[in-house]
Amino acid sequence: MFSLPTTGTAVTTSSDPITTHQPAAVLERMLHGFYSSEYNPDILPKPTLDQLYTTVKMHDMFDIDINRVEADKALHLALKQDPFRGLAYASHINDIELGRSAIQLMRFSTTWFSLWKKMSDIKPAWQLALIKLLSPLHSIVYVDPSTYTSDEDEASREIIWRSKSKATLKDIAAKFDPK
Repeated sequence: MFSLPTTGTAVTTSSDPITTHQPAAVLERMLHGFYSSEYNPDILPKPTLDQLYTTVKMHDMFDIDINRVEADKALHLALKQDPFRGLAYASHINDIELGRSAIQLMRFSTTWFSLWKKMSDIKPAWQLALIKLLSPLHSIVYVDPSTYTSDEDEASREIIWRSKSKATLKDIAAKFDPK
C-alpha cells in the first residue's frame, strides 16, 4: 500500500521519519485516498496543475497504488482542459512525457497569431520544437473539434496541412523532442 524505495534512501526502518519537501496540499491530496470509504476528491480544494502533477509523482515515489489511477485521471483532465498551459508547465519542469501528453490534447485555431499567443508561456526551445513539427508547409487548415464524438476520436485528431498531407497529434507528440 505505502512503501519507500529500497535503493538509495536514508530511511533504514519503518519507524524512521520520512522527510518530504512537498506542500501540505499535495500530501493531503495523495493521502486522502487511503481510506477509500471516505474518498471524495470533490471535498478537497481545487488543485493546481503543479499539485496534480506532484501528487502523481508522489504516488510513484512512495509506491502507492491506492488512487494512483484517479490521480493520473485528474492530471489528464487538467491537461485536456488547457493543453497549452500543460505544455508550458511541462516545459518549465523539463518533463517531455508530460509535454507529449499535452500535445496530443491540443486544438488549433485558424491563425498563427492565436497559436503564438497560446504558446507564449512555453519555453522558447519547446516552442521551436513544436512549431518545426507543426509547420512543414507553413499553414494549418482548421479542423473543427466539435465534430469529434468521443475521446477516441480526439486521440486520433488530425492536423490537415494545405498540401493535404496528414499527421496525427499522436505522431507529432511522439516526434516531439526539444533540445
